[in-house]
Amino acid sequence: MILAMALVLTLTSCYNRVEGAANGASVGSIVGGVLGSIVGGRHGQDVGTLVGLATGAVAGHTIGAAEEKKTERRWRQRRLDIQDDMPQERELIPREPLGYSIEQPQTKPAPLTIAHRGEWKSQGSAQNSRTSLERALEMGIWGTEIDVWLTRDNHVMVNHDATFQGVTIQDTTYKACKRLRLDNGEKMPELYQLLNIMRKSDSPTGLVLEVKKHRDAQRSRDCATAAVEAVRKAGLLERTMWISFSIEACQTICQLLPDAEVAYLSGDRAPHELYPMGINGIDYNIKHLRQNPEWVDEAHRLHMSVNVWTVDDPKEMREMRDLGVDFITTNEPERCERMFRPR
Repeated sequence: MILAMALVLTLTSCYNRVEGAANGASVGSIVGGVLGSIVGGRHGQDVGTLVGLATGAVAGHTIGAAEEKKTERRWRQRRLDIQDDMPQERELIPREPLGYSIEQPQTKPAPLTIAHRGEWKSQGSAQNSRTSLERALEMGIWGTEIDVWLTRDNHVMVNHDATFQGVTIQDTTYKACKRLRLDNGEKMPELYQLLNIMRKSDSPTGLVLEVKKHRDAQRSRDCATAAVEAVRKAGLLERTMWISFSIEACQTICQLLPDAEVAYLSGDRAPHELYPMGINGIDYNIKHLRQNPEWVDEAHRLHMSVNVWTVDDPKEMREMRDLGVDFITTNEPERCERMFRPR
């Protein structure tokens, strides 16, 4: 009875079957070990631990699966609820992502600058490096973007490409990754190391964290979960915007952080398709916004933000400003700032 009560109390907040099984196994092994030691001494404790672990894992998996189904039903119902209330009928209301005010779309405000993989073009820097992050923070721009992968042994590493110097990050271990050197000689960083730099900085610059789309959808979800935990532990949830090509990763972040800024990257869905999922931004390549310029106003009617990548040419920056995007992700953050916010 005690074991059952402890499991129920611990598992009722689980979001999925993986988390439920892990939590259940942990609680079950502890409670089972305690009860076993009381009933049967040392050997009883070992047996109780094993029985409790197995019982807890099964119970946790079952409860977590039920929570997944409840979440799916909730999102399906939300989609049905808005079908008769399409975007053009909604009132325009300014949004305030991460503490920065965005005016209503008709005024065409200057877009905010996001440094793509940090400020990496200057001497001594490199993409997704400690130096690129530090230099972006020094610029005081709106945001700086990084990319994260989950290793086979569940370390969150920062790198853009799936394979770096012949090593595929999602298939290898942290030990193999930490031997890799970036173009400026730095070791490939773990996420927590860059978060420590952010945490210690008094820069107003926020973090735009891309959870990479892994080969398996569940690993994309796992990476999203691990990244959320790392950002939460660092106390940087209020300074972080989330982006991903993986719809599963986006949905996971929305479930874990209902108030977070979460944008989808792939460019294959209109804003009204994403809105019922809890995703509150689009972050699309410039070609997708050129093909579907109406998506900008549609997103704003749904109070969703619009980011465009990767825009380095001044003419294209002005074009996207005139279209009404909220953010420009660029490899030339200084150029973008000079254009829209000359000092």
